[in-house]
Amino acid sequence: MVDIFTDIIVISIVLAGLSMFQFFKGRKINLNLMYFSMKKAEEALHPVDKNYTLVGIYTGYSAKYILRGSVEEAELVVLLMPRQALLYYPIALITSRFDRFYLRLVYRGRVGVEAHVIKSGYYRLGVKRTIRGYERMGKEEVVIDGVKYHVLYTSKDAALKLLDWVKRQSKPTLINHVALVPVNNSLYLAAKFDVDHYKGLVESAYYLARSLTDRFVET
Repeated sequence: MVDIFTDIIVISIVLAGLSMFQFFKGRKINLNLMYFSMKKAEEALHPVDKNYTLVGIYTGYSAKYILRGSVEEAELVVLLMPRQALLYYPIALITSRFDRFYLRLVYRGRVGVEAHVIKSGYYRLGVKRTIRGYERMGKEEVVIDGVKYHVLYTSKDAALKLLDWVKRQSKPTLINHVALVPVNNSLYLAAKFDVDHYKGLVESAYYLARSLTDRFVET
């Protein structure tokens, strides 16, 4: 009985030590990623005003940027894996799976069409149960870099613009969902966060949003 009790104490001390080490190491990594993503987003979007709100302490943030021109604002959410939590991190590898970011570029005018390009398997419930108005949209499937994507649209022209944009990215499989959405008059992007491609994706999505204005946005 004494030996078992001693073993439990030793294991507890080891776990406490590992947890503390992982906390400081993971916190440093995530804080660096948060600072990096904020800086690169500002370089890509050139906002005239900005506001940040932490999501948790070390796992991400939301940001709102005021912009110039046909796209009046950007809403950005960056969510990172909980690297600072030794015991929860393995669970997050199953549930959250990867670092990610969401970008919504909001137009001054009204978006008159809808189009989506969605990586197969991204939504656990499936595309049909996730996308509102699925039944009324045209549907196609394409393969990009060996990965299947679902293409949904009320305007095939708009869908082709989004699809061409995905194909032109240096690493298209980082993109989980890109959409032109009339319900909130925006271009929406959900993607994996990758330090080598993050700024390029944000910058390219901003350029895409502005390029679509004349064709699909009513001012």
